[in-house]
Amino acid sequence: MKKTALWKDAWRAIAGNGKRFAAMLVIVAVGVMMLGGLNTIAKDIRAGLDEFFDSTSMHDVAIISTLGFDDDDIAALQQVDGVAKVAGVRAASVTTAVDGKQSSATVTTLNDQGIE
Repeated sequence: MKKTALWKDAWRAIAGNGKRFAAMLVIVAVGVMMLGGLNTIAKDIRAGLDEFFDSTSMHDVAIISTLGFDDDDIAALQQVDGVAKVAGVRAASVTTAVDGKQSSATVTTLNDQGIE
């Protein structure tokens, strides 16, 4: 490293403002630790969620149609490789008045397959 005016000025600025430089180093170190921790734990969270969804029979894919599906469509979906369960569900978005205020809700029928 050649001693140029730029390097001399940089070291002089660091030496003159040691507390500020130390504070910036601590802030950067905390940021690096947070980023490293979040990146590491994200894989564990995904694996845990996948295990939870599998154990509770949570659905992986929801197919929605504006025209609806009939029994033949549901039977055809059951024949797809890798599909364990298929269930047809009816849902409707409704508005209602609660305590004089308009509220919206989604009404969904229960299915007999145990799929949420």
